[in-house]
Parts: sequence; structure tokens; C-alpha cells
Amino acid sequence: MFGVRHGYAGLIRDDFVPLGPRDVGGIIQHGGTMLGSTRCPEFKVDEGQHAAIRFLRQRAIEALVVIGGDGSPAGSFALSQKGFPVVGIASTIDNDLCGSEITIGVDTALNVALEAIDRIKVTASSHERAFLVEVMGRDCGYLALVADRWWSGEYRTARSRDRSRNRGAGSARRL
Repeated sequence: MFGVRHGYAGLIRDDFVPLGPRDVGGIIQHGGTMLGSTRCPEFKVDEGQHAAIRFLRQRAIEALVVIGGDGSPAGSFALSQKGFPVVGIASTIDNDLCGSEITIGVDTALNVALEAIDRIKVTASSHERAFLVEVMGRDCGYLALVADRWWSGEYRTARSRDRSRNRGAGSARRL
């Protein structure tokens, strides 16, 4: 079995790494990917996709499992349209992939956020202070909204609608 470093970018650069049980033992509790992740505009065109298939075939790889969000399903679909067998697994902390009720990553990210918020609440209460908590997310704000729902924050803002970085800054200062 092989892993591909940096997603589709590694696929078109022949950046494969052999993976055995000892290589992947103990990684389940870590968020993200041990192989790295990156955007790859070169993979959006036929030349990049054909290069990927060429490297896969040179290594006698018969199928590809793609775990990811955002561009991962589109890349998987492109490879499958060119006849290469692909299985796609929805994995994003944004939980915004069509056809998925909940994605790998969002549960882990949410639990980590809630645990951190619980600890921050204790400190904020004992010091009679307000704390600002920021969670990751790309465009949809799912993680922030769900964390807020469980945590019952007093003020919230998400950039998914208004892309301005300063939205809510005045309200945050008043807190």
C-alpha cells in the first residue's frame, strides 16, 4: 500500500510513500493528515490528471482511495471519468460535502473544540473575563455554529456570509 504526499500535487509528482502497519499505527487520534495536504491547480487540467494516472500505473496501483474535502471529490470524479478506479471518502471539518450527513474530521474537530472551550470557560469564569474563541473552517462555518450551539456562547460571528475579516470586531471589543 502507498500513501501520496500532499494529495493530488504528490500524485502528479510521483511523491508516493510505502505504508505498512507500523507506519500508520497510532495516527487515528491525530487530526489532519500525516501525508500533508495542499491545493493543486495543475490537477484540474487533463495533463495533470493523465500524469497522475501514468504514475499510478507505473507503480501497478490498481485503485485509489481519496480521503478529503473541497477539491477531493472533483479530482476523484475526474480520475474515474478517465477510467481509473477511485473510492472517495468525505473528510472535512466543514461538513459541507453534498450527500454526506457527517464527514470524517468534523466529529474530531468538534470534540477538540468543545473540550478546549470547556477549559477556557472555567478560566474565564474564575478571572471574570471574556474570551474570544476561534475555530477553523473554510467557508461554511459549520464547526463554529455547532460548537456555539453546544457551548451557548454570548456572541458569535461566521465569515461564511460576509467575507469581511472585520465583521463583528466592534462587538467583540465591546465584550
